[in-house]
Amino acid sequence: MKRFRNNSISMLLAFFIPSAFALEDFGASQYYLTEGASIIGGGEGYSDYCISNKPVVNNLEEFINTISSAVAGDVIYIDDDAIIDLTGRATINIPKNITICSGRGREGSLGGKITKAHSGSHDVMFNAVGEGITITGLRLDGQDPEIRGDLESTYDEPLISGIYICDNQITAQNPVVVSNNEITGFSYYGVATERGYNNGLGELSVIIKNNYIHHNRRKGLGYGVMVDGDSSVLVEANYFDFNRHDIAGTGDPGQTYEARYNLVGSGGSSHNFDMHRQNGGDGYTNGGDLIRIHHNSFSLTSYPNVVIRGVPDTGASISYNSFPKISSESAVQYYGSGRFDVSNNLENTREWMISESASKDWRMINTSRIGKENLRYGDFVGDEKIDVFTSFQGQWYVSDAGIKPWQPLAQSEYAITDLRFADLIGDEKTDVFLVKNGQWFVSESGVKTWVSIASSNYSLDDLVFANVIGDAKDDVIYMSGSEWFASDGGQSAWIFLGKSTVRPNDILVTDIIGASNDDFFIATGYEWFASEGTPNWQSLTTSQSLVGQLNVGDVVGDEKGDILISENGKWLVSESGVGSWQPIGSSTYDISGLVVRDFIGDAKDDVLRIK
Repeated sequence: MKRFRNNSISMLLAFFIPSAFALEDFGASQYYLTEGASIIGGGEGYSDYCISNKPVVNNLEEFINTISSAVAGDVIYIDDDAIIDLTGRATINIPKNITICSGRGREGSLGGKITKAHSGSHDVMFNAVGEGITITGLRLDGQDPEIRGDLESTYDEPLISGIYICDNQITAQNPVVVSNNEITGFSYYGVATERGYNNGLGELSVIIKNNYIHHNRRKGLGYGVMVDGDSSVLVEANYFDFNRHDIAGTGDPGQTYEARYNLVGSGGSSHNFDMHRQNGGDGYTNGGDLIRIHHNSFSLTSYPNVVIRGVPDTGASISYNSFPKISSESAVQYYGSGRFDVSNNLENTREWMISESASKDWRMINTSRIGKENLRYGDFVGDEKIDVFTSFQGQWYVSDAGIKPWQPLAQSEYAITDLRFADLIGDEKTDVFLVKNGQWFVSESGVKTWVSIASSNYSLDDLVFANVIGDAKDDVIYMSGSEWFASDGGQSAWIFLGKSTVRPNDILVTDIIGASNDDFFIATGYEWFASEGTPNWQSLTTSQSLVGQLNVGDVVGDEKGDILISENGKWLVSESGVGSWQPIGSSTYDISGLVVRDFIGDAKDDVLRIK
């Protein structure tokens, strides 16, 4: 199985788990994040798409005409490639039981885009003025993503807001739904709920789910979701980042929100989830009615994650969340005390961040309390996505693509440092390899019991795993310091490959030549070389960069390994090791120490970092 690995970094990285760290603790952050939720942030994998019963809208004129004549039950589909600019137009009122949608995430679509810049004191893109309204699968852009911290007053410049939900007849039986959208660049709020029927039974009449809500961050405002009036809101399975407050409540009587299964990045400019106290000065301490914050995953450390400013009439419950610090610093209450419960949260977690194809902005995919020195990587599931593997107290676990809950694999008492990972069976799944008392063992896909496959007295540190024979299985290569030998799938007699002083720590493994088998890459300090699994070296290019400064992966997507390096806050790529250095991304993180594998499953390698 073709893959790209860096054997110079001790067969990738691993996690440290404190001895008192119980199973539910180390799995909790990912269990909390995904249990009960669907696709966090929407996009690819989201399946609840709409089907239009009207002609597809392609431009501004068609949209205005269609929405103006819409009647209950209409589904207005914005073409996936359309860009509709509402700048300078009055707020669009969406009548009850109308759906406006596009195809974000379907077959790689970004979804149709609706944009509106401010042109007055306060512009709003949409008013949702009835029950049963759905806005889904779109990109909504307010074109004002900056903090503007130099303003003397929050309102010194005109404001732009996104969706304003303002009908008091909305019920839980026919809610307003905002789902699977990208909502960005709104200086005041992305989505605000001013009214919504609240029957006092905790039923929620507005649902905001599976959205990517980011860069809504004006000084003093900047709300991803603003809960106002006596509305009752469910905020579920969204990905929030770079907002001033991801969720803010104004503190009005009867105000209720439940936030669950949300993933919250570390780019916020203030605390993440909020409830204000009721306006009226220091004598007023009421802070909304009922707040339930559970099963969310936070990563911001410069501010608390949850701040309740006042005393809720019914109460605030903050439980089963993943926090980057201890709970007493992560969830706090100001301006009064009482009816505030913080319990059963996972503390001191770390964020897992992905840069797709090494070229896109960092995106948080998960959090975990586990440290990076007890992790391994491979496709144990067999879905052409790289999974995350760990071991704890004699049990192995895998997180599918790094975003799913930990699932148990086989049991084993051996330390993770004694293990290696390769497809020795040839079924396009990663197996676990062990050397013990001169005997080689393999656990198929990490789920089956150990099976003895060969015997050898060679040190594990002298072995490399790569497909050099070309029969769909990875092979075991022994590098003695003077000669190389290969064992087909780790089960055949040794096959002599040639003489070489190159050792495992000197090489990177990748198909850099493009002949389908794995190749070995070395750097001498003045020149780069590659070989097709034997010590017959081909010159690639001249370079002073050494293996320890580099990483390797197919970030271009041409089924050849590329060479990556960090330089002056940028990532550079040399395509197939023969191209000149070209910028591919910007990051202060040294790519030589990061994990470069295909976690997304798009045939391009991504970059994973554990903060």
